[in-house]
Amino acid sequence: MLANKTSKIADPFKIHRVFPIRIQGSKDPEEIIIPDPSPGSDDDTDSHERPSPPPFLVRHHSQDNVYSDDPPSVATSEHIGTTSPSAGSSRFVSNTFNLATSEESRSPGTVKDQKVYRCEDEPIHIPGAIQGFGALIAIREDEQGRFVVRVVSENSQAITGLQPEALFELRCFTDLLIKSDKKEFKSRVRSMREREQGSRTNPDVFSLSLTSLMGAPLSCYIAMHWSAPSNLVICEFELMKDMFNPRHPPDDGFPKIPVGVVETEATDEERKLSTTTKSKPLHAVQVARETERQIGSMELFHVLCEIQNQLAAQTNLQDLLDVVVGLVYELTSFHRVMVYQFDETKAGAVVSEIVDDRASMDIYRGLKFPASDIPKQARDLYLINKIRVLYDRDQPTARLICRSREDAATPLDLTHSYLRAMSPIHIKYLENMGVRATMSISLTVNDKLWGLISTHTYGTGMRVSLPVRELCRALGDLASTNIEKLLYATRIKARKPLSSQPPKNSPSAYIAASSGDLLNMFGADFGFLAIKGEARTIGKLFSYNEAIVLLQYIRQRAFKTIYSTNCITKDCPDIQQKFHVISGMLVIPLALSGSDFLIFFRKGQTQEVQWAGNPYEKKRRVGNYLEPRASFRRWSERVVGRSREWTEDQVESAAVLSTLYGRFIEVWRQKEAIVQKNRMTRLLIRNAGHEVRTPLNSIINYLEVALEEVLDERARQHLQRSLQASKSLVFQVNDLLNLTEAEESEFDVHEDNVDLKVMLTEVIISFKDASARPDLEIRLEDDQKVPTIVRCDPSMLRQVISNLLANAIEHSSGKLVSVGLEYISTSDSNTLVEMYFQDGGKGMSEQELDSLFQDFEQVLDDEENQATGLYEGDPKLPPISLGLGLAMTARFVRLNCGQIFIASEISKGTKVSVKIPFRKARPRPDSARDVETPGENSLPTPPLLTPDSAPGAVPAIPGTTAPGIFERSQSLDTILPIRQYTPSHARENSQFTPGPGSLASTAHAVSMTTGPTFDPNTGRYPFPTVSANYQRVNVLVAEDNPLNSRLLETRLTRRGHDVRVTVDGHSCAEVFKATPDAFDVILMDLQMPLVDGNASTRLIRAHELSHLSIHKVPLPTSPNCSSYGRVPIIAVSASLSEQSCAEYVESGFDGWILKPIDFTRLEMIIAAVMDEEIRKELLYGRTLWGLGGWFRVRAGDAAVC
Repeated sequence: MLANKTSKIADPFKIHRVFPIRIQGSKDPEEIIIPDPSPGSDDDTDSHERPSPPPFLVRHHSQDNVYSDDPPSVATSEHIGTTSPSAGSSRFVSNTFNLATSEESRSPGTVKDQKVYRCEDEPIHIPGAIQGFGALIAIREDEQGRFVVRVVSENSQAITGLQPEALFELRCFTDLLIKSDKKEFKSRVRSMREREQGSRTNPDVFSLSLTSLMGAPLSCYIAMHWSAPSNLVICEFELMKDMFNPRHPPDDGFPKIPVGVVETEATDEERKLSTTTKSKPLHAVQVARETERQIGSMELFHVLCEIQNQLAAQTNLQDLLDVVVGLVYELTSFHRVMVYQFDETKAGAVVSEIVDDRASMDIYRGLKFPASDIPKQARDLYLINKIRVLYDRDQPTARLICRSREDAATPLDLTHSYLRAMSPIHIKYLENMGVRATMSISLTVNDKLWGLISTHTYGTGMRVSLPVRELCRALGDLASTNIEKLLYATRIKARKPLSSQPPKNSPSAYIAASSGDLLNMFGADFGFLAIKGEARTIGKLFSYNEAIVLLQYIRQRAFKTIYSTNCITKDCPDIQQKFHVISGMLVIPLALSGSDFLIFFRKGQTQEVQWAGNPYEKKRRVGNYLEPRASFRRWSERVVGRSREWTEDQVESAAVLSTLYGRFIEVWRQKEAIVQKNRMTRLLIRNAGHEVRTPLNSIINYLEVALEEVLDERARQHLQRSLQASKSLVFQVNDLLNLTEAEESEFDVHEDNVDLKVMLTEVIISFKDASARPDLEIRLEDDQKVPTIVRCDPSMLRQVISNLLANAIEHSSGKLVSVGLEYISTSDSNTLVEMYFQDGGKGMSEQELDSLFQDFEQVLDDEENQATGLYEGDPKLPPISLGLGLAMTARFVRLNCGQIFIASEISKGTKVSVKIPFRKARPRPDSARDVETPGENSLPTPPLLTPDSAPGAVPAIPGTTAPGIFERSQSLDTILPIRQYTPSHARENSQFTPGPGSLASTAHAVSMTTGPTFDPNTGRYPFPTVSANYQRVNVLVAEDNPLNSRLLETRLTRRGHDVRVTVDGHSCAEVFKATPDAFDVILMDLQMPLVDGNASTRLIRAHELSHLSIHKVPLPTSPNCSSYGRVPIIAVSASLSEQSCAEYVESGFDGWILKPIDFTRLEMIIAAVMDEEIRKELLYGRTLWGLGGWFRVRAGDAAVC
């Protein structure tokens, strides 16, 4: 049933659609009737519009056993017992087969001296006779090496010149051979018996001469094969010059009247197609016929080369088959040559043909013959013996005479015989078709009988000599090889979409993109991909209701193997729905449970099948047996409710697709689960961070406001500690957010001039103050060659120094930690400097170092590998997590194209070195209001930490057992190369600081607070104050958070500005529209309910354009905005991203500033409203993104981002 339940109220509409399509498994799978998945045969009356079978083909309940029509009720009889060829002879004659007559037994069995067989049961491989144009002699080698004749055909005298009895009396069969042939004969016989069984199925064909008492030796062709069960060498002889059985009929060998049994006039186009040969003439054959001489071995070689060249030149199957029939037609001179291809039901269709219209007016091309015309045992023999010939259907056969009762006890197996007598049923069948002689050549593909090259002659008989038959057998093998090659080429072309590696995106996206290729590969009209309970269409959807029913049915059935049907109504009877459009489907499971799958649908087709006679009707004789089909009149069958058959190649391609994409989806699903989990974790951290950071920023700003007041010393100290603790918490929140965002975006490097030595000194001092180990000495080893000022991200560099120093202190078991700077080299733009941190701790083993660097490499992998956990380290090593500090350090080093070096030795310590190619410092401008020095706006110095609060949360390197590291050692020196990386300005200016609760985090906060302290002369801390040069302005604020809005109002009002606060974007836009000239600048928060900052800005800009369009003059603005051209709108948010700069400009923003707001910077941005020079100084590209600035100098100018 469908996932979406319908209401009990009748819906007046008939057409329904659901998107997305969701499917579910059956809750009661045991209630589903599972039919046999194999498709039915073509005789299903439910899906065919055809006349019902004659009543006599229906099984009756009576004493008489009347045969049904499947299989055909055609029978033969075999005489039982032995008779001698002549009176008084002690030889035994084989039994032969004849058609059963009305006077004979009514059912298969033995009655009197006859045994009756049905057609499908006839043992055609032991007919007991051969065709009369050749003779058979079966010999067995005795212990003395003599070849004793055991079985002889009764016509031996006509071929060999000796009666059967004379042959039995020979001491050795080789006595008949001339001297030169005896040695060759013996060699061939022994070679054949020594040959591995199954290595060759066709007889060994050669020529020899038989001596004759009547005259000159007789030249014969011999086809010899070994019968292993009876240990007999079977020799079949044919005369080279046979006056009674000529190889080619005379010119008047055509029937007096062209044969016609189809009784349907072919069109001119059909007749032209079947009477025109597409093969090229064979040069050697033409010469041999014109000169009336035998084709020699060299000519045969040339003929084979010509045949192979013509076959190999064909590029499609139909052209190849047309060339094949033309070549056989030229080689054999038969009146008709056809290629007869079997389908999946073993019915055959004539797919190529050439006919001489002087012999027959019938056109068989396109006609179909039922599988019963060639029963199974005949098809099996065609697969073994690839040449089958009948010289003349009216020629009497020659029975086999056995030497003794022992030889007659087991009928001679003639499976590999060329002269084997035809079944009397087949003889009658050919008589009904008007055919006098025939030859069949097997076509095999993948060791299966693919089809036959069938030849017919009308009028007189047609004998094909042994050499030509061997040539035709070779032609059949070449044709089979080329058919197989073309089928494989088509298969490879069809499977080309499978050769490309599945991409990393979702299966639905990929399969949707390649839907055309998939539909072409399977010849389908459309399909579905069902994954995780949802289905996505492949191709253009049609017959929606039928498709949904089938989709749900397939999900309930949960197919675990490939399933195909071309008649859903017949093969899935448990579906109650009636199907009028969709008839065929191919199900490809993509999961072992059957829950994920691909399904392809085919529309039903009304097929007109042209049969050579009605395949469902046979003529009944007077008795109880049915004759072979006598009518081959063209009979049309209209098949409805079925689609085209799914070919074997398409089913094999489906199996490949199931394996390939089943595994792809399995891996993708595992990856998607991990990615989704990580995505949700990052989203949770971001949301939590935003919710925490917003009130913290307000707390910090209000504390700063309170500290500007006149307070007593005790109250000031309490506020100072609160401020410092609040900022420390902000640092730790930023740590988590930065690390989380780094997994999906690149770090933004806020580059600035940095005094490297001063920063290193500040961090060391802060660690000394925060450490609970007063005896610990941190020694700074300076190199005078190191430049004083370098360029990098000061925040990230400070964090790296803090991380590595905290790690060295934590793992140091001694009293000394060495920190140093060392100059390495310089270039035009960079200076390579090494910073090292060395301790005297326990050190790390080589295995621990390997594990550590594997974790570094894992950190540096791209996001997808991190998300799916596809990092392949040494499986013997335990998994190690680097921790926040070292992970951030590794990323900083990579972003700056540096390297990390670690040298360690057990019991001696570890030295960690970071080599960074710092960029050379740029000259500072005279006006440096946009650049803060390391000491500017720092936090007040906190009180010293107690031993209980400081060191307990210092994180060690996870996975290591050595707490002490960082001493140089010559025994171990490992280097981690960092990939070159070009940083992008991608994120807000947030602090990169150590993890929560760590010593590095606390020390980082301390180091950031070194600077101005309490001045007892003024009784105040030097918090920023507004410059007297800044003019007071009217500010419109849009801020939904009450704390932030009151803070903005308080801070700006203190500086003399007039502030109007609105609580959302819509209110802000309405206030501005009411009095557009009352405000000098708008501070717009981005994240607000109802109407956010972007939408509000667009409303304001749209109002300005509307006023200009209607009144032909710009919207009036305040005098302070005149130099800019319109009221500037400044974007205010903690989530501003430099990557979205163009989007902000497009929305109508003129500048930006990030939260928490630096009010000194905000004053500069506000002052720039009236000062064009300040706007130029704060223009995007000239200032860092994290500080804030302007997008353009004037309102009409193009934005710089």
